[in-house]
Amino acid sequence: MNKIYFLLLLGVLVVIVGYFSITWLQNKKQTGTTNPTQSNAINVQKNSTLGSFITDTKGFSLYTFTKDSEDVSRCTNTCLKIWPAYIATQHAKLLRNITIFKRSDGQFQYAYKAKPLYYYSGDQKSGDTNGEGIGNNWFVAKE
Repeated sequence: MNKIYFLLLLGVLVVIVGYFSITWLQNKKQTGTTNPTQSNAINVQKNSTLGSFITDTKGFSLYTFTKDSEDVSRCTNTCLKIWPAYIATQHAKLLRNITIFKRSDGQFQYAYKAKPLYYYSGDQKSGDTNGEGIGNNWFVAKE
């Protein structure tokens, strides 16, 4: 009799663990990772110093690089470690002068008014603009 209860309990436990594992995987798939580059849209923030500027949907500032040209990123290799590209999916919903172009590495990147958009690795929280003016080449994307 104890063997039957043990097997029944084991079966219930397997079902519960399986259910929670599947639920967790489905939620992970729907929400993506915590990497801010998974966002599919833009927002606008304002502050007294910079005025209105572009952010992702989580409020992380987006930057442009003066050495880029229309829908062409000149930030590669080491540059991308400091200034990660704002990566897009081909099927992203586009709003407010946002376009998507294919980078030389094959990934798709968001652009605002045809200027490629980037994050700054030195921004630690929503609303940070620590990359503004670096090297006189990097600036928050102004609306």
